[in-house]
Amino acid sequence: MKIIGFLLVAALTVNLCISSFSIFQLYRYLELQDSNWQKGVHFYTEARNNTQISVQERTAVTKLIAKELFILGYDGAYYVDINGKEKLFKPTEGHREARKLSFQSRQTSIAYIHEQLWLNALYVTLLLVIAIIKSKFQKRI
Repeated sequence: MKIIGFLLVAALTVNLCISSFSIFQLYRYLELQDSNWQKGVHFYTEARNNTQISVQERTAVTKLIAKELFILGYDGAYYVDINGKEKLFKPTEGHREARKLSFQSRQTSIAYIHEQLWLNALYVTLLLVIAIIKSKFQKRI
């Protein structure tokens, strides 16, 4: 009986550790996505105001950044055209699909984190119940 109890506690503890690690990694992934959006806005501002690059390069860079911002979820993404005017980025179907996949990935990650948090609560509760039962049995003996 002691071996079964030990194996149960060990299994719950390992599951708790693995679940906590996966929550941490997914949280880092979501933070990285948020920081990419902030960096994209910063790089766009720098590229738009940079006079050291050619007009064609500035157009290409700002259009690429606008595409990435759109994929990350920003609707009002602009780029600088060859005339130096800001134009609203018009996404293609491929850009919309990439955005949808990015959004689904984010939502799946958030749902997985919530699921793992509930599992962690269950694991901790089971460990506490096992500890209480063990202490009650030891008092009787």
